[in-house]
Amino acid sequence: MGGLPEGVFDSLVAVYTTFRDVGEDVLGRLGGLVEEAYRAALGARGAVVLSTCNRFEVYLDDPDGVAWRRVAEFIESNGGVVRVARGAEAARRVLRIAAGLESAILGEPEILGQVRDAWRAAREAGRTTPLLDSVFHAALVAGKRVREETGISRGNASYPSAAVSLAARSLGGLDGLRVLVAGGGEAGLGMLRVLCAS
Repeated sequence: MGGLPEGVFDSLVAVYTTFRDVGEDVLGRLGGLVEEAYRAALGARGAVVLSTCNRFEVYLDDPDGVAWRRVAEFIESNGGVVRVARGAEAARRVLRIAAGLESAILGEPEILGQVRDAWRAAREAGRTTPLLDSVFHAALVAGKRVREETGISRGNASYPSAAVSLAARSLGGLDGLRVLVAGGGEAGLGMLRVLCAS
């Protein structure tokens, strides 16, 4: 990350598992264990847990290099396949996530808000450090800029819009058909919005 002093990211570590490695069952289980992940991160200066339907990631300011191992054991013991990124690579990772480049659907819009919410929750709980704050702030700025200056969010950038588009193509259109949306929450509401707009 050009222009920054050497070593500025030395204590930054990302420990994670994603949809590329495990199924929804594992990610769902881990998503219910956010507080336990923060407990596993004790000993680090700070931590931010990013848990979505596509990923479970713990970003640490870990100068002693000890806490990330406990987080890795925690993720692995709950069925995750552990990946680790350190230093500038970890910073680039969260920037790529906020930009929608690490999502199952390229450019999905929900991830930017999820990154913001994870950082905000960690900050409000007093779990962040200046390093984590700087990296997450930069990720949000970059994610917003990518969406404003590129076409990444155009087209089927969300799961509901991709699903409706695929259904319409497969069925030769949706006119005159009845649709049942099973499930609720934000995903169900998003699906209804897309269906009504179609």
